[in-house]
Amino acid sequence: MKKYITTIFLSAFLLFQIQPMLARFILPWFGGSSAVWSTCLLFFQTGLLIGYGYAHLLTKKFSVKAQVKVHLVLLLLSIIALPVYPNEWMKPGNGDDPVIGILLLLTLTVGFPYIMISSTAPLLQSWFSKDHPKQSPYRLYALSNLGSLIGLFAYPLLIEPNLNLKTQAWAWSAGYVTFIIFCAIVAKELWKLKPSINKIINKTSAIIPPITKSIWMMLAFMGTITLLSITNKLTQDVVVMPLLWILPLSLYLISYIIAFSGSKWYNRKIIFPGMILSIALILKRQIQFVVYDKAMSAESTVIIYCLGVFFICMALHGELARKKPDEGNLTLYYFIISLGGVLAGIFIIFIVPHILTGYWEIYIAFIGSALLLTLVVLKEMNTKENRRFRSMYYITGAASIIGIIFALTKEYRGFNKNVISSVRNFYGVLKVSEENIGKPNWQRTLTHGDVMHGIELMNPESSNIPLTYYGPQSGIGLALSQFPSRADENFSGMKVGMIGLGTGTISAYETEKDDYIYYELNPQVNNLARKYFKYLNNSKGKTEVIIGDGRITLENELKDNGSNQFDVLAIDAFSGDEIPTHLMTYEVAQLYMKHLKSNGILAFHITNKYLDLMPVMCGMSESLKRKLFYIIQQPDEHNPIGSLWVLFTTNQIFLKNPLVSKHLQEYDISLNPKVYWTDDYSSLIPLFQ
Repeated sequence: MKKYITTIFLSAFLLFQIQPMLARFILPWFGGSSAVWSTCLLFFQTGLLIGYGYAHLLTKKFSVKAQVKVHLVLLLLSIIALPVYPNEWMKPGNGDDPVIGILLLLTLTVGFPYIMISSTAPLLQSWFSKDHPKQSPYRLYALSNLGSLIGLFAYPLLIEPNLNLKTQAWAWSAGYVTFIIFCAIVAKELWKLKPSINKIINKTSAIIPPITKSIWMMLAFMGTITLLSITNKLTQDVVVMPLLWILPLSLYLISYIIAFSGSKWYNRKIIFPGMILSIALILKRQIQFVVYDKAMSAESTVIIYCLGVFFICMALHGELARKKPDEGNLTLYYFIISLGGVLAGIFIIFIVPHILTGYWEIYIAFIGSALLLTLVVLKEMNTKENRRFRSMYYITGAASIIGIIFALTKEYRGFNKNVISSVRNFYGVLKVSEENIGKPNWQRTLTHGDVMHGIELMNPESSNIPLTYYGPQSGIGLALSQFPSRADENFSGMKVGMIGLGTGTISAYETEKDDYIYYELNPQVNNLARKYFKYLNNSKGKTEVIIGDGRITLENELKDNGSNQFDVLAIDAFSGDEIPTHLMTYEVAQLYMKHLKSNGILAFHITNKYLDLMPVMCGMSESLKRKLFYIIQQPDEHNPIGSLWVLFTTNQIFLKNPLVSKHLQEYDISLNPKVYWTDDYSSLIPLFQ
């Protein structure tokens, strides 16, 4: 039995190591959006489905010896895909569909090995049931999920902090080869089985009614909907990072481990009240934030969302385990479970963003789970012994659904208060809201998720005044208005680059001779900025918006046309909850300097609710061998949290300008912690404040 335990454990460990590793690889290429993780999960669920389908077909159509031959040949062929890391040519181009790009990239990188390793759990459990007919193989499924759980936690705690990405890929590939060797050892033992057993294709299987198959699929479907919707909401509300992908997924796996470890571990009397309480806490948090603007700490937000994942998935997977079939239908059971997961991923990735303007799928998870569980439980309560509990479940289920719908209605009204436009795409939810129409303080605001990205006063006499993070006393405001060449009588204009568009506020500083280039990943930001705000349309000089990832575009421009020779290059992509770490590494800093004039200013906007990005700036300062200066803009009525800008420059005229120096502060990096980010390492964990 040990050989089965070792092989299944190793396969599960590798299966869930590759998921965060490859997501971490490609996250910078697709703008750091939380949707990158959801799309990766869809790919991995699809790979799992194909692997389970392959295992089901193999066990139903071939003898044990034939299964062994086919599986070992395919395992050996899959080695050609190693090592598993994406090549530079796979980077997306501007305007490419990110979902299709991610799915294609992952298929080319790891598709074949992932499908083969996915088939291990059901296939080896089927072999185990023949090798040990008196023992249940379902405990091996719990073991498989335990291996997955350990693999997940090992990544952010041990692998990511200590190994660069290419080393991680080679280490995983070595582990995969080891896994193939263990599979060969198991196959060798199976080959020795009595001839009569080897001729068996499969045990006689009971016929499974369609309603039972539907229940299996729907329980798995709602479990995955819960995982994906809560993970999306959590990363939107806190920060996009591997740890906040892994925590919900780990709890999802723990629910499987508990459910399939034996019926005694799943107790409805404990799990159902826990599910109702956790949903109530999440709804309370949502209403407090959206309706009453009362923010909860990052720690509390993470805890209550994770409780929701655990209790809802525990209830769904507990019921799924109660309905597991005999060993003869084991591979069919796993295939249908996997199919439910894939359908949920397709629903969240491809359908939801086109039919919902906000992250309302969390309510689909709550209502759908409550309704499904109520129906599943009531279906069993036909005996006299259980009839006395029917009324309780009816009342509890109905009350839960009514409460969720009430909370949805209240939050929806708060979400749409003063909103004149709301759009959602791969990169998140954007809203334009309008207040005080016709009054002197009439204004419009652009928000991305929960983060404000710009305000403009709409009255003609007040319009085109730079507000929020870009006011005259902000770091970028001083860099643009007080750049030394502006005082030159032969001034020929400034060339300014800006990664991150927002409402295009800095165009308010533009003169007739200036040339401003914005690099914006999300095309909807450009659409809303031009349709509902005046900054871009009223710009006096040449203004260009290039859609695509700022780093990839700058790399291509340097290769094709040489340096842009910017007077000011500003990176404003960190004020939201999604931190594109690839825009703050040592390698990209060298790229910025190549596009900057020798006396130019490199500016970073690092205002953030949850993260202190100054240690990364200290690391960059040391790497660039340039002093770090910063400017704090105090909060005001149009910018309630103020702003923090970091400037790197050797331009002494600018630094000694009295209008600048009174706001400018030098940061002594020798007395402060430093974080050195590279393209291979950029953990956010040390930066939580």
